[in-house]
Formats: sequence, C-alpha cells, structure tokens
Amino acid sequence: MGEIYKQLIQQHILTDSSFRGKECRVNLQLIPAGDGAIAGAVKVIEGDSRLCNATKSAISQVRSFPLSEFPEVNAQLKNINLTYKPQL
Repeated sequence: MGEIYKQLIQQHILTDSSFRGKECRVNLQLIPAGDGAIAGAVKVIEGDSRLCNATKSAISQVRSFPLSEFPEVNAQLKNINLTYKPQL
C-alpha cells in the first residue's frame, strides 16, 4: 500500500529540479472515510525542508487513500511512516 500512497503523492506534488536526490520522511495518520481514508495528521520526521513542505502539501490534496480489504492491514495503515523521493 505504501507504493500506492507514494504514487498518489507524486500526482499532486509540485516538482522542482532542486529536489533531485533528496527525500522526505513523514508520519501519516489516516482516518477511515467511506471506502478509503483521508490524511488526519502529517508530521515531518526528517528530510529536505522544501521537499517536506511540498510533500505535506501534496498529501493534503489527495482526496482519498485506498484501504486494504484486510482489517488487520488497515489497522497498521492508520499510523505509517513514508519516505518520499521524487521521480524526476
């Protein structure tokens, strides 16, 4: 599921050539909503500050993050750490 979430972020992020080779690690807390989940809280763990700001902004633009059909997986997805590296 993490790769799917990274792809959703990639669709909304404003890319900049200065992000090349950089990364941002965030903690994402998801709240179930309908068939998916929405971002509740996003906290930067570490990374380039400009990229992390862009990542947080992109996460807020994702309308819905998909959930698994397995409840035990969804329980783990409520609080996850993602490392985002732009594909430039």
